[in-house]
Amino acid sequence: MDKNPLYKIVSASAFLVFFAFTIILFSKSDRSDSSLYIYYIGIIVVGFLITVFNFWLISKKNNFMNFFTEEQTETTKEITKKITTEFDEIKQRESLKNVIFELLKDVESYNSIEKLTERLLQNFAETFSIVQGIIFVKKAEDELFHPTSTYAYYSDSKIRPFKIGEGISGQVAKNKKILSISNIPEDYITVLSGLGSSSPNKLLILPLIANNRTIAIIELAAFTNFPENIEEISSEISKPLGEIIESITIS
Repeated sequence: MDKNPLYKIVSASAFLVFFAFTIILFSKSDRSDSSLYIYYIGIIVVGFLITVFNFWLISKKNNFMNFFTEEQTETTKEITKKITTEFDEIKQRESLKNVIFELLKDVESYNSIEKLTERLLQNFAETFSIVQGIIFVKKAEDELFHPTSTYAYYSDSKIRPFKIGEGISGQVAKNKKILSISNIPEDYITVLSGLGSSSPNKLLILPLIANNRTIAIIELAAFTNFPENIEEISSEISKPLGEIIESITIS
């Protein structure tokens, strides 16, 4: 509640009481003395000036307090915004770490490319709810990317290997950059289940890198969008997975 109006009323009332008291004193004094007129008028003027000064002081104090409060409010907002931003960044980093942990879970415990890539596809399925997946690994003898593991893949046609630069996946291998495609052509990929058949329309192709060379490609299909930070996730897992796969193929 704003108390300034009350302070002003009290100040005005005090002046009126002071004025009335001065008039009473003047009425009881010897009015034949002309100097008394000047004396009492001076007292009234001084009282009036004090009251006006009090009003001015209250107004200035109110303005100062408003200014201070506004400054404090803006500072509080800035601090709150900074804390919120930092908290959001911490949550995002923790979320990213959790996703990477889930994707890399147990992959180092396998010494077989087939077992490792199967586990990797399972991790992707559990983390991103993919409906289909294929992993291609490059073989040194022919420099082609051969399919090593699949997830929920049903087709009578055999999956063909490809060379670097050939097709979409070959371009990803060449550019060493993740590729996310939405609204892929109908029937490009078919998923079969007890509910019938359908075609996912989201495709994600990730390169796995070791020694600055693409040594594997992961193709993932889903009905829902992949995370917005999928590129950051890819950059975090690309080299570790690439190095693990390379160590197995060399040994």
